[in-house]
Amino acid sequence: MNQTPVITERLYHLLPSIYRQRDAESGEALRALMSVLEQEMRVVEHDIETLYDNWFVDTCQEWVLPYIGELLGVQDLLDANSIITSQRRRIANTIRYRRRKGIGAILENVVYDVTGWHTRIVEFFKMVSITQSMSNIRFQQGRIANLRDERSIEQLGGPFDALSHLVDVRSIHQDKNKPQRRQGKYNVANVGLFLWRLQSYAATERPVYPVQQTKGGFFFNPHGIDMPLFNKAQKNKDLTSISVEHQLPIRLKRKLFESDLNQYKAEQQTTLARYRPSNSTFYGPNRSLNIMVNGDSISPMRVISADLSEWGKEYFLEGSRGNLPSPDVAIDVELGRFLLSPTFLKQHKIKDEQISVDFHYGFSADIGGGPYDRSEDLAEFSSSMFHLTVGQNTECRTLQAALQQWTAHCLENKDGAALIEGVIQIVDNGVYREDLNLSLPPNTQLTIEAMDGKNPCIHLTAPMQITGSAPEQENACLTLNGLRVNHAILIKGGVTLKVLHSTILSPKTKGLADNHAVTGASHGGIETDPSARNVKIEIYRSLVGPLFLSKETAISIAIKDSIIDENSAGYAIASDETGQSWGPPAVLEHVTVFGKVRVQELIASESILTDEVNVERRQVGYIRFSYITPE
Repeated sequence: MNQTPVITERLYHLLPSIYRQRDAESGEALRALMSVLEQEMRVVEHDIETLYDNWFVDTCQEWVLPYIGELLGVQDLLDANSIITSQRRRIANTIRYRRRKGIGAILENVVYDVTGWHTRIVEFFKMVSITQSMSNIRFQQGRIANLRDERSIEQLGGPFDALSHLVDVRSIHQDKNKPQRRQGKYNVANVGLFLWRLQSYAATERPVYPVQQTKGGFFFNPHGIDMPLFNKAQKNKDLTSISVEHQLPIRLKRKLFESDLNQYKAEQQTTLARYRPSNSTFYGPNRSLNIMVNGDSISPMRVISADLSEWGKEYFLEGSRGNLPSPDVAIDVELGRFLLSPTFLKQHKIKDEQISVDFHYGFSADIGGGPYDRSEDLAEFSSSMFHLTVGQNTECRTLQAALQQWTAHCLENKDGAALIEGVIQIVDNGVYREDLNLSLPPNTQLTIEAMDGKNPCIHLTAPMQITGSAPEQENACLTLNGLRVNHAILIKGGVTLKVLHSTILSPKTKGLADNHAVTGASHGGIETDPSARNVKIEIYRSLVGPLFLSKETAISIAIKDSIIDENSAGYAIASDETGQSWGPPAVLEHVTVFGKVRVQELIASESILTDEVNVERRQVGYIRFSYITPE
C-alpha cells in the first residue's frame, strides 16, 4: 500500500498567517477545529489510496480478491473445503496460464500455486510401449529396461520412470466401493501428478559430528544420527517445460549423486583447476550439499558417492585415474555420512572444528526450528532487559557462561520488586556440547532463543535441569525458541516453560556410532521431578518427545501446531512411562500425538491422536474435529 508522508497540521498552515496570529492570541480555538478536520481528511486520503491499491491483484486487500477473480471467471474461490489461505497467486497467474492451455507444465504451476507443494506432471502415453514410426522418432518415449542400469530400475513406477510399459486398460479413477482395486496408469489418455509433501530446508555452516571408531568419518547431522539428504528445491518458472530432478525437493540417491559427479568430472577433467566451476548439479557452494575445510569448499573433482553403511571398509584407491585426481572425500547421501581419505587427513592435519557442511533436509512443515521465518515470535528487547549474545565469534562462547552472567544479574537485582527479564540469543548454527543446570529465581523471565534464520543444537549427555521457585513463590518463566535439544528437560520447583519452534527429542536408539549415545534412561521430552509444583507447559510449533508430568506437579499443558512423539516410551502424555497415574489437564490444538495419552482433563481440536486416550474427568472438556483410533 502507498504510504503518503504525514505532515501535521497541513490545513492549519494553509490559513493566512494573520488568522493564525489572531488565533494564537485568542486561545487557539481555530487550531483545534482545524485539527479535527485534519483527522477526517486523513481518513478520506487513506480511503482513496486503498481504493487505488485495490485495483491491482498484487496490492489489493484480501476481501477484494474474490471480486477480481469473478471478473476473470476463476471458480471455487470461496470453497469451504479449500486449504488455501489466500488465492492471490492463483488469480494473478490466471491469464498467463490460460494463454498456455494445453501445455502439461501449466498443471505443475497451477498445483504449486494452489497447494504450495512442488509437482511433476507425467504424461503416461509417453511411457506406453509402442512401435515408433521411423519418420517421427520420439526420443523421450519409454525404452526397454536395462537390468544393468540400477538407477532406471530404482525409478520404476515413480515420477522419473523412463521405461516402457504395456497398456493398462483399468480406470485411473479410484473406485470408492472397491478401495482395494488397483488403479490403471499407463494409457493414452492418462496424466499423473506427483506431489512432494516434504519440503527441503537449508542447513548452512553446520559443524560436523565425528565418529570415534573411524578416523575421518563424520555425520552431517550435528547430533550424530543418520538422516537422508535432500535436493535444494527451485521453482520452475518456465511454463513450457516439465520440472526436472534438480528443481524438486527429492531425496538424493547414491546412484543419482554418482552420475552427477561423473558428468562433472567428464566435462571438466581437461579444464585447468582455476577455470573449473565450483559446483556440480547437486554438490558445491549454493547447491544441495557442500563440505568445507577452513571455509574452503572441497572440489567436486575430489568427491565420490559411496555406501558408507559400514565405516571400516576401504573406499579410496591411491593415485590418480587418468586425468582424474585421487578422491579426498566419499559421501553417502542416503545416510547423511561422509568419510575423508587417509591421504587427505595426513596432508592437511585438520581438526574436527575446522570442518563445516551445508546440506538440505526434508520436513513437512515450518515447525521444530530451522531456517524459516520466526521473526514474529522473537523476544522484544528493552533498555532495562538483560541481553547477551552467544556464538563462536562473540565474547560469550558457551551457554553455561551466559547462564552464569544471568544468575549474577538476578542476584544484583533480587531486592527490587520489578520483574527481572533477560534474553540470551544464539547468533550462529553451532553445536553446544555442554550440560546445562539452570536455576531461575522467582519473578524472573528468561528467554534462550536462536537468531531468526539460525538453528543451533544443544548436545547434552544428561537431562537439562531447570530449578524454579519455591511452591509459595511466584513461578519463574523460561522460554526456549528455535533450539534443537537432544535430551530431556527435567523441571524442579515452580516453572512456566514455553517451547517455541524447537525440537526436544533424543535419538530412539543408541545409534550406529557408539560415541553419540546419550546417558540416562530418558526418551527425550519434558519431565517433572517429584519436588516440582505448579508447573505450566506451553508448546507452539515444536517437535517434542513424551511429556511426563503428574497432576500433582503440573497445572496445565497447552500445545498448538506441534507434534508430540512417544519416542519408544509407549506413552506420549502421562505422569510417567508406565502411565499408572494421571497427567495434568491438557489443551491440544492442531496437534499430532504419536503414543498413548492419560490425562486428568482433555480439550482437543483439529488434532490427530494415534493411540489409546484415557481421561479421568470425562464430564469436562471435549474432542472435536479430530481423529482417534477406532479401538
